[in-house]
Amino acid sequence: MKKIFILIFIALAAIPATVGAQSSSKQKTQKKPVNVIKILDEIIINYATENGESYEKIKNPNTNAIESFERIVNFSLPSTHRQTLEDVGQAFQEDEELSYRLSHMVPRSGDLVNLKVITDNGNKRKALRIRANSLQEMWLMCCKNVENPQFRDAYAIVWEKRKDIILGKIFIITSLRPDLFENAIETAGSSTFKIEGRVDENIKDSLYNIYIADTYEELNNVADDDYVACVPVINKRFSYSVELDKPKVGRLRCIFPDGSLCSAWIDLDFVPNETYNITVHNGYYDQDNDYEQRVGRFSGKSLITSQAVVTEADSSAPVASNASEKKYFEDLEAANKWYNNLDYVIKATFESELQKITYKIEIIKEKYKRIPQLMGIINGTESRKTSWKNVDGIFKSIKKGNAQIDKDIEGLISTMNEWQCPPEAILILHSRVVKEFLNLQTMIFNELCANYGSLSKTARNCQKYINTLTEKHIKCGETYILHHLGME
Repeated sequence: MKKIFILIFIALAAIPATVGAQSSSKQKTQKKPVNVIKILDEIIINYATENGESYEKIKNPNTNAIESFERIVNFSLPSTHRQTLEDVGQAFQEDEELSYRLSHMVPRSGDLVNLKVITDNGNKRKALRIRANSLQEMWLMCCKNVENPQFRDAYAIVWEKRKDIILGKIFIITSLRPDLFENAIETAGSSTFKIEGRVDENIKDSLYNIYIADTYEELNNVADDDYVACVPVINKRFSYSVELDKPKVGRLRCIFPDGSLCSAWIDLDFVPNETYNITVHNGYYDQDNDYEQRVGRFSGKSLITSQAVVTEADSSAPVASNASEKKYFEDLEAANKWYNNLDYVIKATFESELQKITYKIEIIKEKYKRIPQLMGIINGTESRKTSWKNVDGIFKSIKKGNAQIDKDIEGLISTMNEWQCPPEAILILHSRVVKEFLNLQTMIFNELCANYGSLSKTARNCQKYINTLTEKHIKCGETYILHHLGME
């Protein structure tokens, strides 16, 4: 991105709101998934059902080498022992780098799962049912065998809640690798799409819901609870993979630590045999530019053909328009061209105005940081009424600061028009103000409500003013869109 708007963009992105990566390096030598093995062994030792284990080992009759090993153990534990199952998810995520397949399915989503077991040099094969019904939650990991890379080790656990008890099964399977003996069957019309994610140190995202649909229209009609997977964030990283028979569209939506679902999301093209690397920050994310150019939004192949227009009733959602993201970069190029053609004096004036806005944004950022420090609700030692009183002055100052910044932005836009600025640059400015400044403040208010149950009158007044500014800039952006389409 060139110099146009660079100062304000950096400042806007720095507002400390919570919303929703690069690929980890692979191990040079294959190792056993020790964390997965440990947690599965602990469950077997502590919760295995009496007489609920099956065991089978098959050897090659000619070489006496092991071709197949199966251990299936039934277990049960009280429904209050949820931490044990949460530890399962963490173990699978920690050992993810050692696997070539990692699957997680939550109840009422995803398909039933069979695991192919091949023996006798590929002459004998069977399908072992792992996930038997859609009410089960499942973790499954496949990796190369340590001793012999022609073998595959599979570790899986499934469970479901029944009244006050959790019933499940553990699978520990070693067999010949199916891809070596029936490659055409394994890969025909189906390949793995994978997301390698990283979360900024300063945000609290704990889980991500994954949604998948055949078309973008279908994706926009998917219900909040109709996700196909719920992926945990562990050590600021998350990973997801799925077998696809064709390109599809997907959505990542964060679940905050309090269980609430974020009002914003990230839409991506899910393409077979591809990996998307993403890093999520406060209110924005680092996209995988190479991916987007080859098979994503800027490739001409994207299924994400348009983005929904934000209405007044949904003013907290990220700013969007009917123009594609590719159109946005075309607008940015037009803005940059205009900026580069400005003479030295006008450029200096423009940058001076941006610096003033940047400075005021930094002040608001620091004010938001002080709010949780002054709330002072610790173990009930202070009432909420008293705590809000401690910060009401800050909310008044934040409201005043937003008014000053909005006035400065109006003045900047007026000056830009005098300099014959193209409408594309004005649209970009309105969009960034909403998406990376006002919306992030709205999310802060949502998080305060979740943490403290309600807002004070002064805080609500500030929140209302932020919403008013959001609606104002959205309408300004829509005015440009209508003008651009010749519908004004």
